[in-house]
Amino acid sequence: RAEACADAAHAVVRAVMGVRAGDGDVALGPSTSQLLANLARGFEGSASLAPGDEIVIQRASHEANVSPWTRLADRVGCDVVWWNDADATWDGWEDETTTPPPTTTTTTGNASKTHALDALRAAVTPRTKIVAACAVSNILGGVVDVPALVRVVRERAHPSCRVVLDAVAYAPHRLVSVAEWGVDWCAFSPYKTFGPHCGALYGREDAFAEVAESGPNHYFVDPAARAYKFELGGVAHEACAGLVGMGAYLRALSGRRAGVGTRTEGEEEEEEEEEEAVDLDLAPPTREDVVVAFERVVELEREPQRALVAILTALEDEGLIAIHGPRTADQAARVPTAAFSPTKKSAADVVAAVRAPPYKIAMRSGHMYAVRLLEDLGLDPNVGVVRVSLAHYNTTEEVARFGEALGAALRGE
Repeated sequence: RAEACADAAHAVVRAVMGVRAGDGDVALGPSTSQLLANLARGFEGSASLAPGDEIVIQRASHEANVSPWTRLADRVGCDVVWWNDADATWDGWEDETTTPPPTTTTTTGNASKTHALDALRAAVTPRTKIVAACAVSNILGGVVDVPALVRVVRERAHPSCRVVLDAVAYAPHRLVSVAEWGVDWCAFSPYKTFGPHCGALYGREDAFAEVAESGPNHYFVDPAARAYKFELGGVAHEACAGLVGMGAYLRALSGRRAGVGTRTEGEEEEEEEEEEAVDLDLAPPTREDVVVAFERVVELEREPQRALVAILTALEDEGLIAIHGPRTADQAARVPTAAFSPTKKSAADVVAAVRAPPYKIAMRSGHMYAVRLLEDLGLDPNVGVVRVSLAHYNTTEEVARFGEALGAALRGE
C-alpha cells in the first residue's frame, strides 16, 4: 500500500500538470527550490552547455528559478542575459497565432511600457541555451502568455534551448498544461496548491535524458529511470500521502464526489460501489477531473478578485498605496495575488494592524524571495511590499472585511 501510495502521488501530479503518456515524467522532492537547484547542477554534466553560451533569466521570477542559473553560469562560463520585465506589459496579444511586430509599446498614463515579449525577443539569441521564466510573478500577479513565450524561444534561440518554467504562483489559480505549452521543464509547489509541503518537477522525455547522467541520485541508479534520478533517497512517503489527499480534493472540487454538483440517487449508489471496488482513497484524479476543478476555481475566484482589485485601485486613487502589477480584475491578465506599497505608513505597520484583532486577516510584507524584481521597481528589499493572496474558497464578504481592515490601517483609524 505504501508503494501504491507513492505511485498514486506521481499520478496525481501528472494529472495536475497535464503530462501526456510518453511526453515526460515528474520528480518529487522536498521543495521546488531544491528540485530546480538539482536540475541546474545536472546541466553541468550536459554536453549541450558550454562556455560562451547564454542563459536568459526573467527578472520578475522568484529566486528559486534565478540563483540556480546564475550559479550554473558561473561554474560553466556561460553569459547571463537578464530579461527585464518589471515595467513591461503582457496585454494586447490576445491572438496567439499572430506574431507581434518587432517593437511595440503600450502607453499607460504618462508611462510608456515595452511589451514583455519584445523584451524577451531582444534578450534571446542563437547562443541562448536556457530560458528561465515564471508563469506568474509571485509579486506582480500578472499572467504570462506561456505559449507565446515558448514560440519566441523556439524561433530565436539555439535549437537545443530548454525552457524552464516556474509555475508556483500560477498553479493554485489556473490549469497547468505542460504538454500544450511545450515547455521542457516546469515546477510547482503542491503546498501552495492545496497539498503537502513538497515540490514537483516535470521534464520532457528528451529533457530528462539530456541531464539524467548528472542527476543527484546514486551513481548506480539507471539514468533511464529519468525522474528517480532526481529523487535522491526516494520520495517522502508522508508527502505522497498528502498528494493523494490533494488529488481527492481536486476530485471533489470537480464534482466527482457525491454531494458536489448534480447527480441522481442511482449515480451516487454507483459511485459508492466504485469506491469500494477501486479504493478511491488512492485513485488519482483524471485529467478531466483536474480541468473541471480549475474551471470551478476560476469561476469561484472571479467575484472576490474583482472586489479585491476594486478595493486596491480605490485606495491607490486615494493616494494611500501604489499597486505593483496589473491594475485590472481581468482573469486573463492576473491572478488574485496582489502586492502594493503603502505611501503614508510602513509596510510592517500596515500588516501588523490587519493581522491584529478584531480583523485577524493573514497578510505579510517583505521581499517574497523576489529581491531582484524589487530592485528593478526601485524598492528597498529590506522593506519589501505588502502582499495579499486569495484562493477559490475566499468569499466576497471576506474581501470586504479585508478592505475595511486595510483602509483603517492605512488611514490610522
